Amino acid sequence: MPNQGAGGTPNPWVPWLARLTMATAALPVVAGPNGLLMPSLVPGHYDHQRLLVVASLVTLALLPLLSRSMRSVNGTFWTGLPVWARAAIGLFFALGLVSAARSPSPMPAFLEWGTLTLAVGAVVAVAGARWQSAKEGDAWFLALTLGGVALYTGKFLAMYLPTVRVPEVTIFWGSPFFHFANVRFLNQFQSWSLPLVAAATLLAGQWSRTLRALLALLGGFWWALLFATGGRGALIAALLSTLFVVLFFRGKALQWLGTTLLLVGLGGALYFLLFYLPGGTPGFERAIDKSGSADSQRLILWSAALKAGLAHPFLGVGPMQLALDPEIATHPHNALLQLFAEWGLPATLAGVVLVLGGVLSWAHQWSGTEWHVPTQLPAWEGALPPALTAALFAGLGHGMVSGTMVMPMSQIMAVLVVGWLLGVHFARRKASPQPEVPRRRDAHGAFLAAFGLLGITALVPGFSFSLTGLPEAHETYSKQEMRFHPRFWLQGDLCRPPWPSPVSKENCAAPQQEGTLR
Repeated sequence: MPNQGAGGTPNPWVPWLARLTMATAALPVVAGPNGLLMPSLVPGHYDHQRLLVVASLVTLALLPLLSRSMRSVNGTFWTGLPVWARAAIGLFFALGLVSAARSPSPMPAFLEWGTLTLAVGAVVAVAGARWQSAKEGDAWFLALTLGGVALYTGKFLAMYLPTVRVPEVTIFWGSPFFHFANVRFLNQFQSWSLPLVAAATLLAGQWSRTLRALLALLGGFWWALLFATGGRGALIAALLSTLFVVLFFRGKALQWLGTTLLLVGLGGALYFLLFYLPGGTPGFERAIDKSGSADSQRLILWSAALKAGLAHPFLGVGPMQLALDPEIATHPHNALLQLFAEWGLPATLAGVVLVLGGVLSWAHQWSGTEWHVPTQLPAWEGALPPALTAALFAGLGHGMVSGTMVMPMSQIMAVLVVGWLLGVHFARRKASPQPEVPRRRDAHGAFLAAFGLLGITALVPGFSFSLTGLPEAHETYSKQEMRFHPRFWLQGDLCRPPWPSPVSKENCAAPQQEGTLR
């Protein structure tokens, strides 16, 4: 086992490294939505969230370089992955690297490649931390996620309740929306976190009815806020992911499903009391009013991404290159089409194989056969595996109609959920551990550390160049009353500061048009 020293004695540093890894990975979830740790260099909440995510990913990449114990844990996890999964990851990033080198604007392309490289390394680190810490890790992850949700709820209510008592004070239900550059970015965060709040509420009943009631109120309000903001993509993703979980787990999911339905019902009541009675919610009405135009713009974006992919089928146009002079948005609001257009068909297929293979492996381990709650079903087994599955599919489903693949809070939630899920999966497989080869484990750990260092090397030039120009770019946009196009930073248009000029000026020849999708 990697938490043992050379003489077979337990390594006391491994549990502390696991806790440090979990805290580092979850820091953006606590601080990002709540405006905490916001430096003066970063002019807005979106860029603040991006800075937190980059800091988290870079730190998680540096830790294995400094700790042999962490390299050992990560190497054990990587060794346990099937050969086809390691091959798919390698192929995906090798093709992406070549695509970035050939792109019209290489510096941002390498920046995105490096970010995704670090994200995969962070997934491995989170999975290893969960494997080492077992159910203590689950408590940490749930507590940190709930901390971010609870802080946001408290700050939002402190801002919103005065608007109920004083008619002259109103809340703006559009974008930006209370620490989020766009209200839909909040809805993306909710897609990932709502299933986890239900799991925490279910598990809290083991210790305290009071705690369970408080978490139920928190979960109910989280649903009420989703109803109030009118996030159609999040609502549809939540519905489809819940249906999938029920079909997938059957009786094993019924306790989690019952808790989820309780929170939905409580959310409906809170929505009626807090938002509807005081005068309705323009956010919900705005979502209905804009649905037709938003859908038509998505079709335009999807068509443009498809054309770009068909014109460059093998390597795509390059990572982040759809952000060159965007007419509506810097991404097509569809993760598959974005990968196809920017990374090419082979890389997209590698990603699809990786996701489908992982889902099938998880299904083989956890799927249920009965439609009643099994006797002696542990509370943990009835809460967390269904919740993680629902969170994963809600995030993936929402990514088919939104930009969850590129937005900072969605990216870090994906790292947490996927890493957490893989850690649970790996721990269950390792219940009867197979003899491991230390030399192979150490070699894989060193490879992952080098992979993280390569990601940092690819990220630093574009990150440092654009970061220093952010304040000036925001000031220029504000003076000219221009609309931002978020991608890596809030100003994501690669043809404008703070980004370097593309190699070919022809890529910035299209006229600017205003859009509403983000």
